[in-house]
Amino acid sequence: MFGNQTRMGFSSDQAGYVLARGIAEPPGARYHYNSGNTALLGRVLERVTAMDLESYARQVLFATLGISNLEWRMGRDAHAGLRLRPSDLIKIGRMVLDGGKWNGRQIVTQRWIQESTKNYVSAELNWYNG
Repeated sequence: MFGNQTRMGFSSDQAGYVLARGIAEPPGARYHYNSGNTALLGRVLERVTAMDLESYARQVLFATLGISNLEWRMGRDAHAGLRLRPSDLIKIGRMVLDGGKWNGRQIVTQRWIQESTKNYVSAELNWYNG
């Protein structure tokens, strides 16, 4: 039996598959990782920036941080398996701790950092049970 992520991968319209799934619970009620939503967000970024996601990330984030040695596995509509060196992960962590700045340059807004690191729901350890 296939899970939703696998079914999404086989779908001819992955964005449509995600959007047709509906909402399991009201926003903010409980945390559930959803790779479909992540893929959907990637598609939105591609449309807004008129660039493929990897090119945009390399230009705006990775090159700015001096990260050039990375591996990012790409699917048809999804990007998964980003692999970075520990020293490059530290750069991202440092940028987050510095409110979105790297070497004095604002890479992402401080507000985005604040909003993306805020607690919205309690994080329970929920093992996937099919």
